Amino acid sequence: MSLNLEEVQALALAIYELATNAVKYGALKPNNGRLEITWSVVSTGRGGQLPNLLWKESGVAMPADTPRRGHGRKLIESGLPYALRAKTEPKMGNDGVTARIEVPLAPKEPAGSTAKP
Repeated sequence: MSLNLEEVQALALAIYELATNAVKYGALKPNNGRLEITWSVVSTGRGGQLPNLLWKESGVAMPADTPRRGHGRKLIESGLPYALRAKTEPKMGNDGVTARIEVPLAPKEPAGSTAKP
């Protein structure tokens, strides 16, 4: 699987935002919880690939869900779907944040080939 620059930047920024919030408020805050990150790639059957990132925090005392949306949550809920056609599912659970991000990737042309018009 390979990603283009736009895909790498958008995913890296989303992971950075999740990690920053986990350090400040969540599972990566000292003596606070657990973080599990799972990454898998599923074939779409047409030569495309569907990377799937699951970010799951647990053991965190969470405040009640609020209608306020910070930069990271806006990025995951709106920015990734807009920029990458990603399907995102961020959730504020009772004991931590869970975020699923799926990015559809088009089939890549083999090295040295040219795209047909």
